[in-house]
Amino acid sequence: MQYTRLGKSDLLVSRICMGCMGFGDPLTGQHRWTLDETESRHINLDASPYKAFVTQAPDMIDRKLKITLVPQFTGDKHIIPDERTINNLVVVQVKPEYQTEFKNIVLPEMAQSLNIEKGVLAMYAATDVDDPHRWYFYEIYASEEDYQLHRQTPHFRDYLKQTAHMSTRKTSIPVNPLFLRNKGGITAEIAPGG
Repeated sequence: MQYTRLGKSDLLVSRICMGCMGFGDPLTGQHRWTLDETESRHINLDASPYKAFVTQAPDMIDRKLKITLVPQFTGDKHIIPDERTINNLVVVQVKPEYQTEFKNIVLPEMAQSLNIEKGVLAMYAATDVDDPHRWYFYEIYASEEDYQLHRQTPHFRDYLKQTAHMSTRKTSIPVNPLFLRNKGGITAEIAPGG
């Protein structure tokens, strides 16, 4: 079997596996010949790259910091990243007495950003299961310009103003993913307690 490097990563993937990236829903996918999940599952599970990943993943994960998250909001559009795409991880430590109020302000702001800003491609929010006052936000913007436009919108500025006193720390971490793809169309505010 022949292998090729996946993007700029160290991951070697069989050419057969690369061809399997067309698996999905034949009714909504790019091709009618696309195999659905039921038909493609055994092919993926039997592929040597998947078997290699399963073998190596526990060791790689054990060397990393593990955080278990509770989803609070997920929303995205179809993303095909390029050299202009911006990915940010923002960590906010909320004062316990403001947890509910913060949530009631930030989640509608995220939904509004996705709905009215073309350059906002994805926004995900979750809280740390061991520290529910620590919020993690993963944001994807089409470009630096779109990110700066987002920061100037009335709804984002209102969010900053309303929540300025609610947090003890905010950290923004630029992220450069090795590989990022999605089908888009996820929008969900997670119900309380689940």
